[in-house]
Amino acid sequence: MLVTLTSSSTPYHGDLRFELEGLSLVAGTYYFELDRRVGAPDGMVAVRASLHALLVQWRACVEALENEASVALPFAYSDMHTGVLVVTRRGEVLDVATGFTTVEGWAHYPSDLPSFYEREPAIIPDNTSTVTTARSAFLSAIEESLGAIAEAIRAQTST
Repeated sequence: MLVTLTSSSTPYHGDLRFELEGLSLVAGTYYFELDRRVGAPDGMVAVRASLHALLVQWRACVEALENEASVALPFAYSDMHTGVLVVTRRGEVLDVATGFTTVEGWAHYPSDLPSFYEREPAIIPDNTSTVTTARSAFLSAIEESLGAIAEAIRAQTST
């Protein structure tokens, strides 16, 4: 699975874990919980709905990515910046690197990638990790994550 959500001892908050081919990142869920565009109630339902919307947009970006082109996929939202995955397509392989932008996390909702891109974020590589993976494997991992999140939303809203 590409992205997993774990609960924390703080109500309504948790950690998002991104794991791919040895690359492992952790981000907080605070700005996901504040994402009012998804129309979900407060708490973990809102976090999951926002994350689901973000991953749907990630999938669309990676599917549309042309050869030798790159896209920044926001992941870690904070007061001073937004952490991103910089995905570059090389045929049927993706190079995935970490970086950040000076676009503050509070300036856009996770469920609204067009708003993020409208700010024309300058990508600043952090040079910590780069991994290479098959494009199909990355897209399959997104699908697996979307399925798990959708199931968790169904389970949480049916109780």
